Amino acid sequence: MNELSLRLEIKKFSFLYICYLIIVLLDHASIVVAEAKFKVGVIAPLSGTLAEYGVATRNGFEMAVKDNPENFKNIEFVFEDSQYDPKTALSAYRKLRLDKDVKVIFNWGSNPSGPLVPVAERECFPLVIADISMNYLKQEKCVVGFSNSGLDLGNKLASSLLKDNLKKIS
Repeated sequence: MNELSLRLEIKKFSFLYICYLIIVLLDHASIVVAEAKFKVGVIAPLSGTLAEYGVATRNGFEMAVKDNPENFKNIEFVFEDSQYDPKTALSAYRKLRLDKDVKVIFNWGSNPSGPLVPVAERECFPLVIADISMNYLKQEKCVVGFSNSGLDLGNKLASSLLKDNLKKIS
């Protein structure tokens, strides 16, 4: 397995985990109605300096839908570009909030999360943030944050590689 393949596997694992977390959150919040279709807003840097991560995020959601369509038959993802800019992320959040069918918003990245957390908390609107720093979360009631640290992902990857008796990556 080459380095590029390993990076792709790590990204795939991370984004499938994000999708799983959103499904669990929605299921436990009793938002999913058997017949109703609802939307999940996704804010990510689809352009700009970190577009690679935003596009990978979008691809992760799309792969999860493609691989498990039965889990997403009543869920539609709506993507907005944050350009990894706090003001642009806030505009994307406000645009998604105008759509009454958007029931939860996911935001990727530390920098864009800053202005979103207090607004979502004030409105008590469900916001899930993937934020490696977690600096914006204190005791919020409506905002959920998580991160997969490099150490967490590295440990899982190392365990998997050792299990396959792969001791050196060239």
